[in-house]
Amino acid sequence: MTNPYGTNTTSVYMYFKTSDELQATYTIHCEGYNDFSRTLNNNTLSGYTTNHEYLLVGAISGQINTITVTLTNKQGNPVDTLSWSYNAPSLQGGD
Repeated sequence: MTNPYGTNTTSVYMYFKTSDELQATYTIHCEGYNDFSRTLNNNTLSGYTTNHEYLLVGAISGQINTITVTLTNKQGNPVDTLSWSYNAPSLQGGD
């Protein structure tokens, strides 16, 4: 879901559950810009959870962004990857 609260046009909201405790990371790639990568905060001390709710920030407005989310197990092995294109709308603010 994009911009669920009408406050950030360059963000994507995600919510999902997993059967195993996993850690989520993401990368936003946009041609002509440096990649933006982060480990997502899930409010646990271990960094691993089965309940995932995130706001992915860092998309470039007015551009097609490729967003890749990777789920990693406690052994450090990637177990799933999801990638999609997001055409981020123009910023809402004025000059």
